[in-house]
Amino acid sequence: MEILTDRPEERYAPGSMLHREGSDEPLTVTWSSAVADGPGWRIQFREVAGRAAAEALVGAYLEIEAGPAAALPRGAYFWHEVIGTTVTSTTGEVLGTVRDVYRSGGAEVYTVDGGPYGEFDVPGVRDFVRIFAPRRGEIVVDTAALDLAPAGARRGAGDPERPKAPRRRPGPRRRTRAAPSRAGALVAGRRGIAVVRTHDLRQWGIGRHRSVDDAPYGGGAGMVMRPEPIAAGIDAVRRDDSLVVLLDPGGEVFDQGRAHDLAGRSHLVLVCARYEGVDDRVRSLVDLELSIGDYVLTGGELPALVVIDAVIRLLPGAIDEASTVEESFASGMLEYPQYTRPPAFRGMDVPAILTSGDHGAVARWREEQARARTRARRPDLLGEREER
Repeated sequence: MEILTDRPEERYAPGSMLHREGSDEPLTVTWSSAVADGPGWRIQFREVAGRAAAEALVGAYLEIEAGPAAALPRGAYFWHEVIGTTVTSTTGEVLGTVRDVYRSGGAEVYTVDGGPYGEFDVPGVRDFVRIFAPRRGEIVVDTAALDLAPAGARRGAGDPERPKAPRRRPGPRRRTRAAPSRAGALVAGRRGIAVVRTHDLRQWGIGRHRSVDDAPYGGGAGMVMRPEPIAAGIDAVRRDDSLVVLLDPGGEVFDQGRAHDLAGRSHLVLVCARYEGVDDRVRSLVDLELSIGDYVLTGGELPALVVIDAVIRLLPGAIDEASTVEESFASGMLEYPQYTRPPAFRGMDVPAILTSGDHGAVARWREEQARARTRARRPDLLGEREER
């Protein structure tokens, strides 16, 4: 069992009574123990006599017959005290009420619904929650930090390319969109060159809390992303012309050649792993695995932004075409040194040949400098170039 309560050693002691959510039939604990090699508890119930009866409880929520509420430290609350609380903005606008509470990424998340923004999630951290006082019936959130838009505006009405999917939890993940926008994706979108969309895997999550991860088989630290939400997400957005790419440290190292290849594709689906990675069966669902280097990040979102920026700048009309012809890696070497005004800076002068007006000599100098810089800094590139 996944534990969603405090003091499980007391609440699951032999003789304790639980009920399946929505049922009055008792489940009496006869034995319980914490799992030694992972999260959760193993619990035996008197009324569950075999494997079939146990499997019938998979995915179910069990409620505890609790005694008098225990005293909580100042500032702590039971989840049931939070549910039903009215949520307002810092300007006093009523945004709805808390319908559900769940944990994600080490923090509590409050699902709010019934207001002008439809259903959205609020992480229980100071960046988004300004006042948190459920017993006073008051939760105040920062709508600007949450990047909320009216419910109708989030549905993408009239967009023929937007895949139909279950209700999504827009939440503050939208804040990540500012990064690719500053990197050029927004400009490219305005010019009609490319469209970048994000999809929250939790809209395909498992159970009431829309879980997307679980403990690894065989034990070990961390959590592994489940295959079902990823498969459902890929199925929902994949088109006949799609190339599905998993961002993963074990994938092919992303380089300029691959960027040019992806720039020639009409539709890319980038799958961002998190935690300890994905269930290995997910790899059978993708067409390509990419890594941006031999190091590990918290998740695949930053590698995805790297790929997005590298690809979009290669699309026709994104930037001056001449800018991509002679840059680093375009010819298999690093780019030659570049200079601009002033002609002298702290005792260092611009090479005279660049102001000579002899374009042939300039071209030869740049070729020599590119080769010398590559030999000094990245000799592996020269080896690959000579092999080709």
